[in-house]
Amino acid sequence: MSQDNLPQELLAKPSKPWLTWVMAGLLVMGVASWWLGPPLMRKGSIFMARHHAAKAVDLMERQEWGQAQAALEKARAWKADDPKVLRALADFLTATQSDPVSTLHYLRLLEVIGQITEADLLRMGQLYVLQSDAANAEATLAKLPAAARERRPALEVLANVQRLQGRAQLAADTLRRALLLDRHDPMCRLRLAMLDQSAAFPEIRDQARQSLWDLTKGKDQAALLALDNLAHDPRLTPTEADQLVAAMEAHPDRTEEVRLAVLSGLLRARPERKKEIVDAEITHMQTVLPEQLLPNLTWLLQEKQPQRIVEFRPRDFFTKSSLLIQAYLQALGDLGRWEEVDKLLSRPAGMPVSPAFIAFWRARATRQIDTDPTRVRQHLSAVYEATGHGRDGATATAAAALAEEAGVWDVAAQLYEGLAEHQPKSRVTMLEKVHQMALRTRDTEAVLRSSDRLLALRPNNQQYVLSDLYLHLVSGVGLEIRRLQIDLGKIPPPASDEDRLCLALAAYRFGDLEELRRHLGTIVDPKTLSPGQRAVHAGLLSISGQVGPAYQIAEQVPTGLLLKEEARFLGRAL
Repeated sequence: MSQDNLPQELLAKPSKPWLTWVMAGLLVMGVASWWLGPPLMRKGSIFMARHHAAKAVDLMERQEWGQAQAALEKARAWKADDPKVLRALADFLTATQSDPVSTLHYLRLLEVIGQITEADLLRMGQLYVLQSDAANAEATLAKLPAAARERRPALEVLANVQRLQGRAQLAADTLRRALLLDRHDPMCRLRLAMLDQSAAFPEIRDQARQSLWDLTKGKDQAALLALDNLAHDPRLTPTEADQLVAAMEAHPDRTEEVRLAVLSGLLRARPERKKEIVDAEITHMQTVLPEQLLPNLTWLLQEKQPQRIVEFRPRDFFTKSSLLIQAYLQALGDLGRWEEVDKLLSRPAGMPVSPAFIAFWRARATRQIDTDPTRVRQHLSAVYEATGHGRDGATATAAAALAEEAGVWDVAAQLYEGLAEHQPKSRVTMLEKVHQMALRTRDTEAVLRSSDRLLALRPNNQQYVLSDLYLHLVSGVGLEIRRLQIDLGKIPPPASDEDRLCLALAAYRFGDLEELRRHLGTIVDPKTLSPGQRAVHAGLLSISGQVGPAYQIAEQVPTGLLLKEEARFLGRAL
């Protein structure tokens, strides 16, 4: 048979077996990639994340914080939820004292995956305390083992929780119990001595003082703090002052602040040496760099030596320095040269100061040279605007205190409101100031608002609970809610005459005259009550039929700062 007659299939060229094998190999690799790829990728991501996390830990041990942060960012990019990455992130945020909210976030993630430690729980408790969150801090402490809850770190957190709850004496007792567990630790000994300085018995105060003297023999931080504390002791004798100077000079880590505090103690104990000591300090200041002079200038002001500051250098030396100008202005003010301060700041060209700073100091000067409060109000309102409604915390706080001192309470309240909004760490303190300003202006609605806000921030604070109850009962606002609080037992048991007056007032508001008389009978000493509470007490006594005692109390109540509702109760007794 010729090839021409063969089928085309038999005439085809032989196939290429190597191509078949390549295709088969590619198929196998594809299946393997599909089957094994994701696990390998996950393992690779975990490996790289832990590699960078371990590198970050090593960098943290060497305190190379910037590089450690960069390594942690790379670790998070590979696998943000890996336990070792979360641990490194939490440790980094704790070591660098970063934002409490972020630190708590990562600690809670560690808790969720079961990687939380006792140290982490303690840190969480401390962070909740910083946020004034007593409830979560207490709940976190409850997660510690029983033995850990009885050790010093946990007891110190508990003391802070009790302080947030308004239980000051219990907090002090708990703190003492905590410190006594490590009574041989220098810092614990120092803190115990400082607690005992305010003890009722002189023997305990003397023991505390001796403990502080013993601590000054050390070379640690506790010794420095003891030196500073004793330097402010009004009982310091000349011989003791000399001993303080010797101990301060022998301390290897003495600071300029402690040195100057000891010098002040020496001046008080040896006033005959005042000129010699001040002259020596002025000579020393000639050798100090300008940017380091502020503590020395502050010391001269404290020791009533403003003239020595003014004479120390030409005016431009101070007014061209953002660090030193304030001390110079204060020196002029202490010398009574407030017109000069106002004139100087009315043309501030070339001075490294902010509009808020200028407005504040012009407000201070104006208050001294002008009896009309209008200009003071204008300058303080300018401070409010120039500080960004409280964003510049230091200047706004100083201006608020000045407004309060000057009796410009509405502007003071405005400044404190701004500080409460923009300075979260001092929010509670600033809101307490807002509350005080509302009381001074006798604005019942503002008083109730500030009371409610304080209670919302610290719902477990017994003082806030009882104060809020009193204010709502005396004003007659929100009575149904307050009645529900009392019926549900959410009001703490009465522990003071203020508490008992609240219960008597509640009985009156709810129409129970028998309960009113019973609670009034439990009030031990009305003199411990505030003027407003005494006015209410007198009114309730009169309502209950005790007209004579009511009048005797009422005629001694000053009426200047009574809320209008308290004044109405007072009117019932007069």
